[in-house]
Amino acid sequence: YYQIIQDPMDLRTLDQQLVEGRFRTAEEFANTLRLIWRNAFTVNAGGDRHGKQLFEQAKHLAVVSEGLVEDVYAENESALTRDVPVMQRLLLELFHMRHNTLAIWFREPVREADCPGYHDVIAQPMDLHTAMQNA
Repeated sequence: YYQIIQDPMDLRTLDQQLVEGRFRTAEEFANTLRLIWRNAFTVNAGGDRHGKQLFEQAKHLAVVSEGLVEDVYAENESALTRDVPVMQRLLLELFHMRHNTLAIWFREPVREADCPGYHDVIAQPMDLHTAMQNA
């Protein structure tokens, strides 16, 4: 994994950075989220059946997350959301992303039985469920 991915990023790290307030702007958050999907595309492109499924799921989640981020930008500019900080709104969007039917591969922790060797490659895996619990 680390031979292929030069700048690793995962949902656990994204969640941690969000909670710690490391993002100064919504754009920084969005770029970090985009990095997760870009890494998923890179690792799973041309892979086996599971890799191809993960690639397609990541592609869909990338499109969905872009739409959600755009919604946050638009809402942040409106008077209706002045009481809700942008980062809290992004955390809410992460929650909504978890409930997307195509997010199945990213909802729960990966089990060794489903993906042998996964935990050997991904030292600190993160899924949408765990990210929401940690928020």
